[in-house]
Amino acid sequence: MKQQMKKYMWIVYVIGASICIAVLSHLFILNEWLGESYFIGIRDGMSQILPFKQLLYDNYTSGNFFYAEHFGMGGGTYGQLGHYYSTSIVFIITVIITYLLEIIGIIQHPTLEYWADATLIVSMIRMVVILVVSTIFIRYLGFKTRFAFIGAIIYATSTIYFRHVVYWEPFADAMIWLPLVFLGIERIIRGKSSVLFIIAVAVSMMDNFYFAYIHFIIAMIYILGRNIIRFDTDIRTTGAQVLRYLLGGLAGLGLSAFAFVPSVIGYVQNDRPLFSEEFAMMDMVDNPLLDGKMIVIPAIIIASLWLFQLYSSRLFRLFAILTGIMIMMHVSPYVASIFNGFSAPQYHWEYAFMLVGGVVVTYVLTHAQRLSRKSVFIAFIGTLITYSIFYVMGEGITWSADSIYSLVIATIALGLVWLLFVWKRSNMTQYILIGTIIGTSIWIANGFQAEKVTFAGTDEEVKKKWVQSDEYNGRYQNELIDLLHVREKDPLMRIDWMIPEQNNTPLVRQFRGFSANSSVLNKHILHFYWHDLMIDMGQESVSRYGSLGDRTNLFSLLYGKYKIDKIDEGEVPFGFEEVTKVGPYVAYENTHALPFARTTSTVYTEESLKRAHPIEKERAMIDGVILDESTESEPIESIEAEEIMNVSVETNGSTYEDEQLHVTEETGGLDLVIKDATEQTGDYYVSFYIKRQDQDQIYDLTVNEYETSRQKNTSIDRTGIDEVLIRVPAEEVLSIRVPEGEYVVKDIQIYHESYETLVEETKRQEKEKEIFVAMDKNKIYMNVDNQENDSFVTIPVPYEKGWSAQINGKRADVLRANYSFISIPIDAGENEITLTYIPPYFIEMSLLSTLTCCGLMIFRKKT
Repeated sequence: MKQQMKKYMWIVYVIGASICIAVLSHLFILNEWLGESYFIGIRDGMSQILPFKQLLYDNYTSGNFFYAEHFGMGGGTYGQLGHYYSTSIVFIITVIITYLLEIIGIIQHPTLEYWADATLIVSMIRMVVILVVSTIFIRYLGFKTRFAFIGAIIYATSTIYFRHVVYWEPFADAMIWLPLVFLGIERIIRGKSSVLFIIAVAVSMMDNFYFAYIHFIIAMIYILGRNIIRFDTDIRTTGAQVLRYLLGGLAGLGLSAFAFVPSVIGYVQNDRPLFSEEFAMMDMVDNPLLDGKMIVIPAIIIASLWLFQLYSSRLFRLFAILTGIMIMMHVSPYVASIFNGFSAPQYHWEYAFMLVGGVVVTYVLTHAQRLSRKSVFIAFIGTLITYSIFYVMGEGITWSADSIYSLVIATIALGLVWLLFVWKRSNMTQYILIGTIIGTSIWIANGFQAEKVTFAGTDEEVKKKWVQSDEYNGRYQNELIDLLHVREKDPLMRIDWMIPEQNNTPLVRQFRGFSANSSVLNKHILHFYWHDLMIDMGQESVSRYGSLGDRTNLFSLLYGKYKIDKIDEGEVPFGFEEVTKVGPYVAYENTHALPFARTTSTVYTEESLKRAHPIEKERAMIDGVILDESTESEPIESIEAEEIMNVSVETNGSTYEDEQLHVTEETGGLDLVIKDATEQTGDYYVSFYIKRQDQDQIYDLTVNEYETSRQKNTSIDRTGIDEVLIRVPAEEVLSIRVPEGEYVVKDIQIYHESYETLVEETKRQEKEKEIFVAMDKNKIYMNVDNQENDSFVTIPVPYEKGWSAQINGKRADVLRANYSFISIPIDAGENEITLTYIPPYFIEMSLLSTLTCCGLMIFRKKT
């Protein structure tokens, strides 16, 4: 028994050492956290990560696993948030522990502040797990535990880990699973069971489908390398391996299908425009040796690659070549695009070459005693040359930067200790070398936290008091929202309020709104904004939607009853009246709100409105319903919009010729002067094409009092849609203003909206009996008394695959209506309707996962 315990004591030592390394690697942010800062990014971290954690925790602990009515205008969370936390193993464990702590009374119900605090604790625990798992993998390659642990430190404390934790925390979990994938591959090659490979594939695919794809590419590279450079311990042939990989991969897919497939479907139901800007084959987006914003390669890895004496070893040769190849891959935007699904270049995969680089360092330390002085001298010179080349190639590097000083000092210290070891080889100097490697790794990690991710001492740092400020979740805003809920007592009402650049404000404050920010969103809603209705969101972006461009027709159609704004800022939409104020904020009520559910027999088709103006589409939705498929369509003459033709174009601080606008002053543009404008009431919808030519940067665009912003041409957040449509009150002069520069401006059109259609429908609905509607978790209940024998009932709930309906106990169709919402065919008389949302194929995939698990249990000896 004692002998058995002694055999596994190394695990206890590794866990203890890992805890020490994890704490030391977080020292800087620990100090900041004990003060007044959070370990989270001010943009995606605060606008996505924290709200999603809170949303999923509240949903999961209340038994709602699939849908959230205040995620944007409503959406499936299981699939759309699979890119984040919905199936994240680390997050689910955190939820379970948090819920237990809440039940037994140790903590109160978690808030956003709780999740911000938990980020640091979870990060340190996650790093301990990464250190242990990667040590096991490197040790399996034949190294002693103490040396394997050093390689694991190189990997676990790599700067990309901290970047992921701060900006996209679920991405950091992938660093747990990659060593498991490699270990599973090694066991197959060495003739062992495929079980670990199957488990590693399954957890990768279940945890995050995006990183499962990245791991697939990296695993293919590793398998190829291992079969080109084979070890003496290898047993299985390439053919036998391939069979195991295929069967094991399919088994892993089967086990994870209940999570992986819905997440992939959620991604497919998203729409991210193709990145149209060209990028170079090779382009150093950052300097990974001296000024890495994503990854910083330790000097010991670079020095190890120059130790030509060790290349006679097949193991060293393999991992050194893999490290070198991956460093070259890092400076290629094309590779970054491939790893991002052939979309815009993204650099999320680089932790992989820190793992193989850690193996290289482990090998060097293991065989350091036999290195010749000549070999070390060559490596020392080679390292200096490498750093000199990267310094010359690097742009914007200044020796005054604290991060550069830290890296240079760490590199010099490591070089001196390395020379000391070569000059006097002993156990003592070897331990000094190991200590220096550990120390510089911890130093670089803490320096990176200060300089590159938390931006300590700058406006980018997330202060604890900022979470309760007006820029995120302020007191006055919350009081005003509470007052509106007391005033209305309508759980279905929507409020148009979004803090600038915080599109998940409805999640933060937990109210039904019009905005969302996520990498994966419902494509029908995105198309509704971008193409169908051309709704300006105040900020161009591919990963968010928000507000309704102050267009009253849309407010009324989508059950927008209130709008919140700062006092004396922005324009009040048509038909909105002030109802209350709190501090610097004011709330306006929509006096032309339509019911949440409406019935109709008036049908228009998307095809018949294909060339219609957005005003005409709005009127069609008010008058009836727009369906994507129908045998008949109402004529559109009754909803035709009036184009303003008598318009003159005048310049202001600019010149305009042949569609080229040259703004010569700080701000300038065009004035659209409309004759007889004094006779008009309501609003003008002004549309035009605009694209900046001279500078690649974000710029503000205003039309009268309405403000919006456009992305720079090379931004990965750019929609590629250069036609804009702005609603403004009907006035004689419409002033288009942009900053100084060169622009293409063309296709200017102005249409008038008098709101007669909306006013008439509002009056008609006042006489109609209101339809009962209730929402509970992933279900919607309606009671429609169809005395008028209408054909459809329509609700402003986003359509997506996964909705099913029953009317009076019988299955009914769920139609996509009004471009992106739900309509259901109804019968005459009473219609008891139940809508249920379950992610597409979730039940089938859960059955497949269960059968796969049972099959593996039965045939486990053959795997």
